[in-house]
Amino acid sequence: QAVKKAKTKQEKQQEIRLRLVRLLESKKSDLTSQWLAETRDEFDINYKMDHKTLLHEICSNDNSSFYLFLPVVVSMFSNEIDWTLTDANGKTPLLCAKEKQNQVVLEVLTHFGAHVSGDENKMDELDKYLSEDELQELKASMPNVSENKSKFHVL
Repeated sequence: QAVKKAKTKQEKQQEIRLRLVRLLESKKSDLTSQWLAETRDEFDINYKMDHKTLLHEICSNDNSSFYLFLPVVVSMFSNEIDWTLTDANGKTPLLCAKEKQNQVVLEVLTHFGAHVSGDENKMDELDKYLSEDELQELKASMPNVSENKSKFHVL
């Protein structure tokens, strides 16, 4: 009789993450919410698989079942999320959403406190590459986190 081997922490993280993604792909948001609630205490929201966290996966996905599930994820893990984690390309979840030009995701992320920079503040480094006018234009186009917090409500 085979003895069932205990799963390592990494294997457990992968199992939870893969099941969440499969449920989202099949547009089963009720089952996804249930699975996330059941595994809440075991799941590390900042766990990287293939150099991406679950937030990177959600924010760079065109499938609406992914990004419409985002408020559930960020509200459930709001205190644990490391907004500065980057993927293999050096992008935060917010920058992934910005690339996709997904206003829903951008609003949710900024509402919950995502920052525009990857590290402490990459905006300060841009003066090496942009003119003063370009830098001011870029800063003016960035979402204002405190302004969005008062305008956006998660139901």
